[in-house]
Amino acid sequence: MYQRTADERELARKVTALLRQPGSGGVPAGSAAPAQVMTQSLRYVRDPAVKAWVLKVADGICEGCDMAAPFTGNDGFPYLEVHHVMPLASQGSDTTSNCAALCPNCHRRCHLSLDRDEFRLALYEKIDRLVLEVPEVPDSVLDENAVFIDPTNNS
Repeated sequence: MYQRTADERELARKVTALLRQPGSGGVPAGSAAPAQVMTQSLRYVRDPAVKAWVLKVADGICEGCDMAAPFTGNDGFPYLEVHHVMPLASQGSDTTSNCAALCPNCHRRCHLSLDRDEFRLALYEKIDRLVLEVPEVPDSVLDENAVFIDPTNNS
């Protein structure tokens, strides 16, 4: 029915389309030996001191839901993921004022949930050290009719 793919976004779109179809559709054959593809990716240089500091301050408690880390990692520490509230890809900084220690569920919520924007704003309200970062918009993107909304303004 759908072609296999190595692209994560395309895979997610196809899975959603299949989930929306009525019935189970039968058991798929899958692939006993999935093919591999070579990819190239862009990565950001991160400061390990920032990540360690955020994890130490959290002390094993998710800063999103206030629950204890769900398990102990193979390094012997409570497992939490450090999330950049303003994504690095959106010109967010790799600083303690832009990072939160989250359990895997809250971290996925930041990226994949319907309420991800509301949850992100709730993190800014909840975690005192977080500072809202507004990405710079290149002049080439701006026009005289552009309207910018401050997400922290409740009026």
